[in-house]
Amino acid sequence: MLRPWRLLLPLLTGLLLPGRALAEAPQGPSRCEGAPEGAGEGVYRPTTSGPFVALTAPLTACGRLLLQPILSVARTRGTYDARARHVPLAPGASQLATSMSLFLEYGVLERVAAGAQLTVLHQRRRAGGREAHATGPGDTLLFGRLGLLHETAGGLPEATLLAQVKLPTGRVKSAASTLLDTDVRGTGSADLTVGLDFSKGARPVLLHLDLLYTHALPAHVGEVATAYGDTFSWSFSGEWPFLPERFALMLEASGRHQGAPRREGVEAADGALGELVLGTGVEVLFGPDLQLLVGYQRTLWGRNVPAVDSFVATLVPTLF
Repeated sequence: MLRPWRLLLPLLTGLLLPGRALAEAPQGPSRCEGAPEGAGEGVYRPTTSGPFVALTAPLTACGRLLLQPILSVARTRGTYDARARHVPLAPGASQLATSMSLFLEYGVLERVAAGAQLTVLHQRRRAGGREAHATGPGDTLLFGRLGLLHETAGGLPEATLLAQVKLPTGRVKSAASTLLDTDVRGTGSADLTVGLDFSKGARPVLLHLDLLYTHALPAHVGEVATAYGDTFSWSFSGEWPFLPERFALMLEASGRHQGAPRREGVEAADGALGELVLGTGVEVLFGPDLQLLVGYQRTLWGRNVPAVDSFVATLVPTLF
């Protein structure tokens, strides 16, 4: 008896795997033909998951897709005021945010990659005897990266240029006062970011440095004309594979400085924002195409920002 799936299988194979289905047809040069795999000769490039904040300079290989889910559970323990003093939450108050992000990067060409990051956020807050929670999408990131330098042994680091757009897909104004702002999940502005990502093997560690500049386009937040200040952010991290091809330790420091926002043309009285965050984690290295990172982040210092402790887990599979 002829089963229908036997007729559909060649068709599906042709749609999903055209390279294999047309293997016998004449093929022109592939856009990924000749793309280098891995690091150059003599370069120390162990398999790692990458840190929490920094983008590693090496791009996803041409024709391959990185599909990385990121789970974060963040507890707000208070705020840092305009004079960088820590102000704890009121007795009985609590704030908890759980986010699930999906980071994607596809190798378009040998030196070009493009991707996005999508986020869903659940927030729960208790204050003044009231409690509320809400779930929904956060802001969306779209980016492209261009390889500038290939790392050389004892010489130049790997260097990548980043261009990124943040789309204001998250709600910026609460739908009701009873929700205690738990449904506010975005900034309300479209942001343009340019930056540089560097990676360098310095046996026995792999080092990463990110330098980013962000300009927020004018926006209406609620009914208020708002211009957020420009932002400079950085991240420096190191990964140490202490059991080769099995486990690694990760340590990362990241910072952000943002100019004071202007609302209806008037600069906010509380001034600029700033923060310093330290993160550490353990990486489980299943292989070159699958790693797991589990760790902890803490806001060590800040100005006009929340004081947050976060637990983060991310799986890093590379597909196709």
